[in-house]
Amino acid sequence: MRPYREGVDDEAFLDVNNAAFPDHPENGAWTPEMFAQRRSLEWFDPAGLLMAWRGEELLGFHWMKWHGHTGEEKPAHEPEGEVYVLAVSPRARGLGLGRVLLQVGLGHLYDRGCRRVILYVDRANEAARGLYESEGFATVSMDVCYEDEVWPILDHQTAGLARPV
Repeated sequence: MRPYREGVDDEAFLDVNNAAFPDHPENGAWTPEMFAQRRSLEWFDPAGLLMAWRGEELLGFHWMKWHGHTGEEKPAHEPEGEVYVLAVSPRARGLGLGRVLLQVGLGHLYDRGCRRVILYVDRANEAARGLYESEGFATVSMDVCYEDEVWPILDHQTAGLARPV
């Protein structure tokens, strides 16, 4: 296991991420540009993106965030960790790698001063929820997201449609 290396690990990261979350609205179907945009955010630290390899094959990764380490003399709150994305390649599922990645990442966050760790998980992802609960995580709150299709509004004259009677 080692930290992410920019320009070296990008393709493997995207392959595993997109295979792990094929239908997820936020984490699936990432492009190189989307990955670059997230890495450009002020909180990104390559040391917080741990990658598990078997030879040249990426098996999974644990991408973490830590909040509250602004460099201020008196930070707004105690450092808090976040399991940002935890993904295991479909080819490596069932090996216990998700648990190992989670535990190593939690140790990494602890070493950075984080005594509280949060995460967001899709309610339908029962395997992930089971893992997190078995490692001591508990539901604190639930967010509900709504999605709808957007349809263009056309005026009858522009669209060449007959005026309604």
